[in-house]
Amino acid sequence: RLFTVFRHPVDRAVSLFSYLQIADWEPTYDPSLKDMTIEEYAKSDRVENNWMTRFLSNTMAGDLNDAHLEAAKEVVRNKFTVGLLSRKVDTMERLERMFRWRYHVNPVNQEKCREKLLVGGSNSNKNKIDKPQSGSEAYDLLAWQNNYDIPLYE
Repeated sequence: RLFTVFRHPVDRAVSLFSYLQIADWEPTYDPSLKDMTIEEYAKSDRVENNWMTRFLSNTMAGDLNDAHLEAAKEVVRNKFTVGLLSRKVDTMERLERMFRWRYHVNPVNQEKCREKLLVGGSNSNKNKIDKPQSGSEAYDLLAWQNNYDIPLYE
């Protein structure tokens, strides 16, 4: 059994932009990203374009079409149980039931750890960038770059 947790493609793009601004250990690190706005990033060749659809349809380069989206949907439908990062508590409860995960070693501490990770705001990203509002230029540019990943997510 496979599971995955999906993040909204615009959220994912914003998070990646934020991460790549500080991740000097990454081979793709580019210090010039620190000087870019999210809008400039969305217009650049550095932004990911429908990464999930490309990966699942094995089409990492070139143009995409509806057939690629349908192929990606088919892979997800047939291979994965999908959870949503925006509903991580529900997702974790579903996975715990599905895989029959239990706390055996130290149930009290493990439950506290689980709670902290799921709802306690434990976010290690020190370079957090707020998600652009729907309808803003930045949001629309990132949505355009993910025009197949968004329906795949939905």
